[in-house]
This record gives sequence, structure tokens and C-alpha cells, in this order.
Amino acid sequence: MIEGRIQTESYQNKNGDTVYTTDVVASRVEFLESRNAAQRSSEQKRQPAGRTDQRPASRQAETERRTCR
Repeated sequence: MIEGRIQTESYQNKNGDTVYTTDVVASRVEFLESRNAAQRSSEQKRQPAGRTDQRPASRQAETERRTCR
């Protein structure tokens, strides 16, 4: 996303022709995420609470029992 203004100017080239320019003068630039990244983020938010990986729940519980001892 770019915030700023558009600036137009003109000058005479060496052939005597008038050349017009248009510039974007940015006062703020922010890099936004891609559509694919936004979709992945949205899909991750829809996963059930408490599940942070893709292992079956029984394997996750087995791992948690091992680490609690």
C-alpha cells in the first residue's frame, strides 16, 4: 500500500518538444501480505482450539504424557 500524492511536471527536451512526466511521491509504504498468505492465515484460524499440529489426537496425548513425567 502506498500513501502519497501524484505529481505531474513538464520540461523541454533537446529537440524542443514538451515532455510530460507523472511521478508518485510516497509518504508511506506498507508491504501487505499476498492473497495466498491471507487465505492460509484464515484457514489456520479456523482450526479447532488447542490443536497446533496435524498429528492425530491420540499421538498428541501420548507425546504430552511423555513430557509431563
